[in-house]
Amino acid sequence: MPVTEADRLTERFIEETQRANGLPPDGGHLYFEQSLRWVFWYVGVPAVVLATLAAAVLVRRLLRDGRPFPWLLPLAVIGWTTVSTLLRPEITPDHPWASRRLVPVVIPGLIVLAVWGLRWLRERPWWLRYGPRAPRRVAAAGVALLLVPPVVTSIGTAFTPVERGEAAAVAAMCAQFPANASALIVERVTGDRLTQVMRGSCGVPTARALRTVGDTAPGDEVRRLTSRIRAAGRVPVVLAADKEQVARYGTPTQVMGLETRQDERSLTGPPDGTWTLRINVWMAVA
Repeated sequence: MPVTEADRLTERFIEETQRANGLPPDGGHLYFEQSLRWVFWYVGVPAVVLATLAAAVLVRRLLRDGRPFPWLLPLAVIGWTTVSTLLRPEITPDHPWASRRLVPVVIPGLIVLAVWGLRWLRERPWWLRYGPRAPRRVAAAGVALLLVPPVVTSIGTAFTPVERGEAAAVAAMCAQFPANASALIVERVTGDRLTQVMRGSCGVPTARALRTVGDTAPGDEVRRLTSRIRAAGRVPVVLAADKEQVARYGTPTQVMGLETRQDERSLTGPPDGTWTLRINVWMAVA
């Protein structure tokens, strides 16, 4: 199978993240073998154990006497999705960003099963030999075991604001577009981040110039596209991340200079902090 540009970008991103995490660079390492550990980070080992116990009990009851039948479809969805997702997450493995692969079904499904498993465990008659209050103590201990691991994992990021100032920065950028403008993004990072933002938030028709080598489109391609924009009766606006990347097309103006915080990108451990995020956008009216 030929290697695409998306594959190369993913490998480069993983290598940069590995360097930031103090790991040897290996862009082909996707860390999918650690997918079960990802679940442990976010819901905890006790929740996984209880969910597995609950699934086993429910499957046994279904096979034995066909009850509880209402659990058939939820068990099928949770079980199949969890197994297939953990075998092939198919996502860049940086956390907490990669947790979005687990959020739709895996995490809520395991939590539902874990709660059912705790209820089943609390109702076992053998606890009564330790006194009438023993089932309540078991339930209280189980609730603590379910709640503590997620709290421990999230404590490093829960109280640190992230992405502050982004909405204001986008609004300030939109205000600087000339009337009847059409935006042409000539650099990869700005295109990845802001193409749809410019269309949706600024209401400006936006396109990305084709890149052949490197992160910036060639000058003759940019000039050809700006000529077509002008011929259509609109004002061509060229955007990129650096001043030098737009200076050849007109007077450069910085329309965004944002510094904020973002969730970190952890590869081998639960996320426990934030990283600096800088977004610079320069504009030139071609």
